[in-house]
Amino acid sequence: MAGLQKRKNNKIDSTSESWIKAGKELNIQLIDVGNLYLKLSKDKELFNAIIPDGVHPNDMGHFIYSTIIINELLDKNFFQEEIN
Repeated sequence: MAGLQKRKNNKIDSTSESWIKAGKELNIQLIDVGNLYLKLSKDKELFNAIIPDGVHPNDMGHFIYSTIIINELLDKNFFQEEIN
């Protein structure tokens, strides 16, 4: 899929592509945290430090990922309620 960054683990890439495809087919919005992180930081040493096995984030990785998710939700006005 165009625009996807190459990750350390090709299995993650194919899984991510499957999630994105399914989301589009089912009209479900997805947040591809790994690719959003890669767009924010080109520092591969940091990426490897927060995701040491290439799949599972450590505590700092979870903090960074949660920040990315919150920002995406806020950017998309996910929490905005309609006022009557």
